[in-house]
Formats: sequence, C-alpha cells, structure tokens
Amino acid sequence: MMIRLILPFLLLFSITSCGMFASKEYKEALKEAEQVESINVSEKSNNLSELRKAKDKIDSSLNDLKQLSESNNDSKLTEKIQILEQKQSAIQKQIEKLEAQKREEEEKQARKERFNQLKPYLCKGTISHATKTYAEIIKIDNQTSPITLSYTRPEDKSQWSYQCQISKTEYKPDMIQGNIDFVSKAPDASDYKEFDSDIKNIRFEVNDKENETLITITEKLSDNYSTKTTFKEQELK
Repeated sequence: MMIRLILPFLLLFSITSCGMFASKEYKEALKEAEQVESINVSEKSNNLSELRKAKDKIDSSLNDLKQLSESNNDSKLTEKIQILEQKQSAIQKQIEKLEAQKREEEEKQARKERFNQLKPYLCKGTISHATKTYAEIIKIDNQTSPITLSYTRPEDKSQWSYQCQISKTEYKPDMIQGNIDFVSKAPDASDYKEFDSDIKNIRFEVNDKENETLITITEKLSDNYSTKTTFKEQELK
C-alpha cells in the first residue's frame, strides 16, 4: 500500500528532475553558443593558430547544439546553429587559404635550398659546355660565392681556373631558370679576366623529371644560333 502511494511521487520527481536537467543543459549550450558567436576573430586574420582555436570552439559548441536539437524543436537552437555554421564555414575557408599559402612558402623555400645545392654543378656544366671540356676532369674548389672551379687540360697539362656567378634566377612551377657569368684565369695569369665575349650569354635550366634532375646549359652565340648541352645531376658530381 505504501509503495502504491509513493510511486506516483517518485515518477513525478524523476520527470521534473529530467526536465530541470534538460533545461539547464539547454541554457548552458545557448550561453556557450553566444560566447562563441562573440569571439572576436576576423575571418581575414592571418593568425593560423588563432583561427584554429576559434574553429575548435565553434565545432564544440555546434556539436552540443545539434545534439540538443535532436530532442528539442526550438527556433533559438536552429538560429544559433545557422549563425555558427556560417562563422565556421568562413573561418574554415580562411584556414585552408593560409595553410595553402604556408605549404607554398615551404615548397618555395625547399626549392631555394635545393637550388643552392645545385649551384656548383650548374657552374661545372657551364665550364664543361663553354670550354668543350669533359665534366669529370673539372674540380669544384669552392662551393660558395664566388664558386671556383679548375681543371688540368690533358693535352698540355696546363692549369685553368674559373669563377662563376649565377644571376636573374626565376623559380617556375616546372623549372628553375637563370643566367650564368664566369671569368677565367689562364695558367700564367695573375688574376681572373672575362672570358671571350662571344660566349658570355649563357643561361641554365633545371628540370626534375622521373626522379632525375636535368641541367641544361644554353649558350647564345648570335640571334639565330645557340648551342645546348644537357647533363644529369650525377654526371656533374
């Protein structure tokens, strides 16, 4: 008899408690959504870390609101979800834009570092092409600017030295291009001098193809005539 009297009160307390809990959860979710909505992060911000933190807060708040909306057909919830989704989308686009820019800068920096490694070989290929000398007998004496090279001419055992400078470098999506200037020092000379004027107009191209780096040296001799030699990177090491 006592159980029959108490049972309705227990059921009422349980329903009331659940309602109070749901109401508290609802209010807290809306309060958090308003705080997130007021986050003062410009969608054009360049601070990637700040944007990611803001998006994490929006994602968390949206998740709570959507869970509540499954059991509550409430216009306030719907409105907040729409507002936060718009903010989330705008910030996500900016994050993707900045991440793409960061990747591009990292790739550009990696290409520059790689190009710095190749500079001595560009010079070696240039000297080989311009002097009609086998690349394997040319030594790289100094790999930093000015890059210096030398070789002993087989026919008379004379020692020739060169200084090489790279300029007007262009980084293109599929290649690196630029100019190469060099001066020479004959066996009996005390200093370097400019090489023959007719072979000063020299350009290079670096291409990465099928896991192989190709270095092409082009020497423009006149408006209508030029010569070209392509080396594999390994041939110049």
